[in-house]
Amino acid sequence: MDFKFNYGLMVLDPNEPGDEKTILHFCGYAEKPGEREIESLRQELKEDPEFGLQEIWDKVEILEAPEEIVKEYQEVFFNEDE
Repeated sequence: MDFKFNYGLMVLDPNEPGDEKTILHFCGYAEKPGEREIESLRQELKEDPEFGLQEIWDKVEILEAPEEIVKEYQEVFFNEDE
């Protein structure tokens, strides 16, 4: 796989009870994402039923993923055995 990401956006449900929020969706980026990427992701969540978030697309929070979360997803996608 040629694509490597160093940044990410995570989609959270702000109405989920408790302090620990589930990451509903993670999207990795090679360059630091800005408002355009956030709005593009929100539109994709609205239009694509594959994500299963069409009913709450306008309520979710889309936040920049902290470095430790990005590293966790890098390990999932790019494990060292490859």
